[in-house]
Amino acid sequence: PKRVESRDGYPAGNYRVEINGTEQPGIIQIIDLIPYRTGLRAAVDQTGMVANRIFTKYITPPFKIIRIANYDHPNSLNQWVRDSIRARNSGQGPATKARSIDIVITDGGTDKITFRVKNAWIREIAYSDLDRTSGGRLKETLTIESESINPMF
Repeated sequence: PKRVESRDGYPAGNYRVEINGTEQPGIIQIIDLIPYRTGLRAAVDQTGMVANRIFTKYITPPFKIIRIANYDHPNSLNQWVRDSIRARNSGQGPATKARSIDIVITDGGTDKITFRVKNAWIREIAYSDLDRTSGGRLKETLTIESESINPMF
């Protein structure tokens, strides 16, 4: 029989993030990227036992982008953060500043999976603890809500 060689999968550290088609620097981590989740509710019978589960809808949970905070350079992510804060200060909703995001997983210089995030907006901006003794860099965590996340293989 023909032998099939297996690989170890794609490296989790080989990715790039593009906002409206422009690659973004300084992103060090993406957390809770869940492109597929269904909403289910239990249907119970007359005895109170769960008879089956009923699909209610697809759910797109928020995910987080973590980066080193640096507003010295103009880029799409810095502009998006500024626009979102201005929208909040002027009483507009955050979805008015929605963007398209592509998270592209690469292996050996080849794009393998693209997670296309549709109509994304920033729900929360948080910063790492300020600590003079740590010597670390200030990290910024953006919680991103979206209409959908579609993986393309």
